[in-house]
Amino acid sequence: MPLVLLSAVALADTPHDGPAAIPGLVHEWKPHATVLPQRPNPNQRAGTYTQLRASNDRPSVTVYGYWPYWTDPLSTMPWDQLTHIAIFDINTDASGNLTNTTHWTSNAANAVALAAPHNVKVHLCLTSFDDVVMNSVLSSASNRSRLVTNLRNQVNAYGADGVNIDFEGLDAPQKANFVSFLQELSAQVDEVYVAMPAVDWNGSYDYDQIAFATDGLFVMGYDYYWSGGNPGPVSPLYGSARWGTYSLDWSLTDYRTWGAPDASIVMGLPLYGQNWPTTNNNVPGTRTANASSVTFGQATIDYTNYTRHYDTQGDSPYAFRTATSQEWVDDAESVETKADWAVAQNIQGIGFWAMGYDDADVDLWSRLDTISHQGGMQVTVSPGVAGQVNTFSVTGGPANRNVRLAYGGNASGTTAIPGCSNSVQIQGAGVLGSANTDAQGRATFQVNVPGNYSGVTGRFQAVIPSNCQVSSVLIDRF
Repeated sequence: MPLVLLSAVALADTPHDGPAAIPGLVHEWKPHATVLPQRPNPNQRAGTYTQLRASNDRPSVTVYGYWPYWTDPLSTMPWDQLTHIAIFDINTDASGNLTNTTHWTSNAANAVALAAPHNVKVHLCLTSFDDVVMNSVLSSASNRSRLVTNLRNQVNAYGADGVNIDFEGLDAPQKANFVSFLQELSAQVDEVYVAMPAVDWNGSYDYDQIAFATDGLFVMGYDYYWSGGNPGPVSPLYGSARWGTYSLDWSLTDYRTWGAPDASIVMGLPLYGQNWPTTNNNVPGTRTANASSVTFGQATIDYTNYTRHYDTQGDSPYAFRTATSQEWVDDAESVETKADWAVAQNIQGIGFWAMGYDDADVDLWSRLDTISHQGGMQVTVSPGVAGQVNTFSVTGGPANRNVRLAYGGNASGTTAIPGCSNSVQIQGAGVLGSANTDAQGRATFQVNVPGNYSGVTGRFQAVIPSNCQVSSVLIDRF
């Protein structure tokens, strides 16, 4: 069956010529060091989360959340949606002695108690954004040993499950020492996860060796457009002519290229963004000063109070508070798009910086619930390449039912399903074909994707007309 329409504009790929290819975008990847200082009276902003799943109904992929000590109370977290929570943060001095431990000691027992009924694993998060401290600790075997022992003791004291290491801006000469430290730590605690840069400008992080030494790489898939640069999507899904090479898709490809197994990768997504002072509302724009951070919760309000725009090349919403500002923050729809893409990549899972910034948004967690609990209907495509026949596979549907494959471009919007009260999450959706599921709820569609669709991004959903059931959204760039 020919692919007769994809209402998307092909994106121009920039050849990969090294991370320094885009002037003004190069910056040390330290998003956790700069995003959202402690805000006053955080409890006043806490939402009320309504549990969506039974405690024993766990996500089928890793869902990893950072909980900063300054944000909403642990009791407001969506525990049924998480597999891991990292208590942010404690620090180390140059000799491997822990500092600022109160952020852990005053919250760890409560976190473990709240996590236990949901089988959520609790991690202590150790951070360092100081080159001098990191160099001193990592270059000394005795300092590393002291730090490992101190971390193990803190984890064991509270019955926690592991450690998250968040060393940002690592110097390249410490590359091997960092791997040694992680190997030594993994021998002493049950789980070790590592915060990793979306773009490793200096080649400081040994992706494959870190993956082999630990349980997971949390790729900080945000700050592609950062507070000190010009405005743009904080977490673009794909590279584009408008926004350049670097994106979630680029980062995942880079990790794969340098040997990180898919089973080790957790794609971190932002529950925050930036508001830039700008010369005007032109997109792309020019900043007049550094941006200020905006939480997901605040942006949800802003997108109601101001006109919400959507940039299809960056897969990101934005708004103008004034004639000389631009606010770029992912909302429930764009987070869903990126989470759905990540899970479809068959990596270990997804994660978020930071828990509490969402203010227990019901829409967000309802969308993520469908993606992370893969008991529902799914669509996959192979090989996902233009210029040949592609097989779209539907799984998890009801047995012996008619199923239709809806498709459209990568624009924000919905299309009503005739005779149903719900919609597909595709603007101006068409139907590629109709088939019947087998006894296991499976169906396949053979689609010839023409070569001129190379670089085009499409959205696909399976629909069961008889009961109005829809699959999660497949987003694929051919």
